This record gives sequence, C-alpha cells and structure tokens, in this order.
Amino acid sequence: MALKNEQEEDTITSGEFVINNKLA
Repeated sequence: MALKNEQEEDTITSGEFVINNKLA
C-alpha cells in the first residue's frame, strides 16, 4: 500500500510538472 501511494504521488507530480511546462 505504501509503495502504491508513493507511485500515485510521483504520477501526480509528473503530471503537474508537464502541465507547468506546457503553460510556460
């Protein structure tokens, strides 16, 4: 469960990073 939560957080962070790059 802990590993799954960490993976989800990484995915969300990566998604936000990509969105920020597109906006920039």
